[in-house]
Amino acid sequence: MTKQRLTRAEKSAQTRAELMASARRLFLRHGFHACSLELVAEEAGFTIGAVYSRFGSKADLFLAILDQRIDRLVAEVAQVAGLDQPIPDHAELLAGRRMALLEREREWFPLVLEFWSHAARDERLRQEFGARHERLVAAYAGLIEADYARLGLPLPLAPEVLARAVVAMGNGVALERLADPARVPEGLLATMAIAFLRGVAADGPAAERRS
Repeated sequence: MTKQRLTRAEKSAQTRAELMASARRLFLRHGFHACSLELVAEEAGFTIGAVYSRFGSKADLFLAILDQRIDRLVAEVAQVAGLDQPIPDHAELLAGRRMALLEREREWFPLVLEFWSHAARDERLRQEFGARHERLVAAYAGLIEADYARLGLPLPLAPEVLARAVVAMGNGVALERLADPARVPEGLLATMAIAFLRGVAADGPAAERRS
């Protein structure tokens, strides 16, 4: 059977995927700053020109990898949103998955922190990173808004505000785990998120609190 030859576009896409896979392994192993594009090219078996023809810089290569990660997380939130469950169950499920992911890929969060601090000093990268972060916040906001609507409950705050708080909690717990995972109780993130959502709900809608 004759093997079908790839088109030029398919070859380029395959090369891009292989470069990204190699870069992800190297970033996780060495960190963002210590990893070079030359090392990525060598690891993937391509020339440095192949890297630069697809990614303008090391930061752009990292952002492409981050896009893949955000795509997965957004899809996961959407999958949970499709489950007909109470808000606490959704919070517990997502929190559990987040902690399990941190446990499986312990090098990822420190890598993101490294790039995050780097991007904060560069306006273009700050905006690029921020746009991707907002995609995740928006996914959680959609989940929260749908949960409240399904239950016929008034939103105590704008869904984007609630989502940002929940995402911030997740990042805070992940940061605490870097110091000593054993000191972070299992289920802490779920407990925090549920307590927060119940607390703001008990206070009543923001519009009522301002009146």
